[in-house]
Amino acid sequence: MNTIANYLETMFLNLPETQQILQVKADLLANMEDKYQELKAAGISENEAVGTVISEFGNIDELLEELYISNGESVEEGPLPIIDQETAEAYIAAKRSIGKWIGSGVLFCILGVCFLLFLSQWDRDGFEIIGVIGMFMFIAIGVALFIVSGFHINAYEQLEKGVVLVGSVRKELEEKKKNYEKSYMVAIIVGVTLCILGVILMLGSTLAGTDQAEEYGAIALLLCAGSGTFFFIYSGNMISSYTTLLKQDKKRQPTPGEQKASTVMNVISSIFWPLMVVIYLWWSFSTGSWAISWVIWPLSGVLHEIVEKCVNGVVKN
Repeated sequence: MNTIANYLETMFLNLPETQQILQVKADLLANMEDKYQELKAAGISENEAVGTVISEFGNIDELLEELYISNGESVEEGPLPIIDQETAEAYIAAKRSIGKWIGSGVLFCILGVCFLLFLSQWDRDGFEIIGVIGMFMFIAIGVALFIVSGFHINAYEQLEKGVVLVGSVRKELEEKKKNYEKSYMVAIIVGVTLCILGVILMLGSTLAGTDQAEEYGAIALLLCAGSGTFFFIYSGNMISSYTTLLKQDKKRQPTPGEQKASTVMNVISSIFWPLMVVIYLWWSFSTGSWAISWVIWPLSGVLHEIVEKCVNGVVKN
């Protein structure tokens, strides 16, 4: 009996949980159970009975197609992707690579500024021009890494709009996320420590009382802050790969209202997060406050959650 119920659950995974779909599901389950009991009473073995029931009731495509046409409940954007273990692992691996590329991109941009500051200490003809050229070369590499990371995640763009996880995939993802949380905390601690170290070095250089020492202190601050930011971005991408799949898992196909709310929120997110990146980089580069500017990310996360709840409350209703 459990086999029949589990099979029916799998058949309905790709459908929104509307009242009418639930009724069809309940009726089918009752009919399948009646047929199973009838076959068992006739002396047929359990495996044969289950196989016969599934073969007779297994194809419900025509019934569901008629149901959708008569009630106009089809979802404009189509059903959400159903994710198995292989797809989930591929998505996590992609997010890991993206974390490295974005973190490295930020680090290269900072290295460009450090290169310019370092050469500016040398009072020689041409060094300033070399410094400017070198800075833009480092920044170009950083921007290239940002672009590559964007292309790499395109294949999984649909997964971030919503998914339906298969069977035990959710349980395995929850376990992996729990195991990674320790590494995530270590990465955050290392990142914060590096930022604090940069501030200490900067303050120490000011005590020396020379312009050259202050310049080197600024370079040390940028390098420490950039390295710390790399840990923030890389570990953040890793934990978000688990969070995205688990949070976006609908456990069933969404209703049209839920799908509409998700679409609106995706548009808002596509503007919100790039804007946060721009603000973060502008704040960090213009003020040199790398040890402080990272707080924009937890604050942005809280603000994003508030906006999402407001959108869900308005659009769904």
